[in-house]
Amino acid sequence: MSDPATVAAEVRAELTGPGGPWETVVEDVLGEPVRVFARRRPHLRAMLEDQVARFRDRDCLVIDDLHITYDELRDRVASTAARLAEEYGVGKGDRVAILAANCPEWVIAFHATASLGAVVAALNGWWTAPEIEHGLTLTEPKVLIGDTKRLARADGFPEGLPVLDLDQRPEFFAPSGAALPDVEIDEDDPALILFTSGTTGRAKGATVSH
Repeated sequence: MSDPATVAAEVRAELTGPGGPWETVVEDVLGEPVRVFARRRPHLRAMLEDQVARFRDRDCLVIDDLHITYDELRDRVASTAARLAEEYGVGKGDRVAILAANCPEWVIAFHATASLGAVVAALNGWWTAPEIEHGLTLTEPKVLIGDTKRLARADGFPEGLPVLDLDQRPEFFAPSGAALPDVEIDEDDPALILFTSGTTGRAKGATVSH
């Protein structure tokens, strides 16, 4: 009987070795040698396009009676990205804050923001008014997207900050035939700001790249 450690090493080599489905190599990442996937997608927009090409008319998002296919998700993301750019001036490097429950609009807003090369500030949906204020002050978003319930929990917003209530403007996330943005995105560009729990003080934002 083969030694478990030997079997594990063989399986790992088959999966991550040269020619394997998850082949890994060591590359320079921001000045440091890091083991990475050899055939990774360069950014989240490319990952979305790859998933659409593979699954197209299969369900991607399902909530109650609403079914959104991969094709439709791409169309909604592209159209939402166009509206974010045209209506709010969102561009590469800008922050877009999202304060909402899990819903299709959250996913669409996330991918639309990332597709523009902008950065999602994912605000905690359970936050209190002071915590929401802190998150917005810290990230300085170009626009805040939220649902009615969570927006109502905030005690006002920074002066001049546009607020998009997804419950009041569902058409903002509807498909319109727009194409995905073609802005250049590097895999080390920031894509997401996630917050720590803040159990011993104010929550800190941790930046995650594409």
